[in-house]
Amino acid sequence: MRRFTLAVVLAAGAIGATAVAATDAASVIVERKANMKKIGGAFKLIMAQAKAGTLDAAGAAAAADLNTLSSKVHKWFPDGSGPDVDTKTRAKSAIWANRRDFSAKAKAFAAAARELQTAVAKHGDVAAAAGEVGGTCKACHDSYREAH
Repeated sequence: MRRFTLAVVLAAGAIGATAVAATDAASVIVERKANMKKIGGAFKLIMAQAKAGTLDAAGAAAAADLNTLSSKVHKWFPDGSGPDVDTKTRAKSAIWANRRDFSAKAKAFAAAARELQTAVAKHGDVAAAAGEVGGTCKACHDSYREAH
């Protein structure tokens, strides 16, 4: 009887652990999607202003936000948060299969975002720096994001 009780307790614990992991994955996915939308919004504003030739305070704040968010991208794709968990994600399973390449692309994005913020702060060539950021976005999206 004692072994049976222990087996039931262990099984219940395993089920509970799975539920917690699924809940954690769901919250990570929600955070990831929200932050990627923030990145997209910030970049859209920066590009519009860079094309117009002037970056105002909102554009400078967007560059700062982009810099901050870009350094966290790699954290938003932990194991167990892919399309096998979220069927509505646009993240391809290749992210988890090619972790090294994905991480390199995320680091390149973060570096380009830092350079953009530096260009904004020093009144440098914001359009060129924004173009570099766009290139890193495209490189990652081409490999790791499903089209609409």
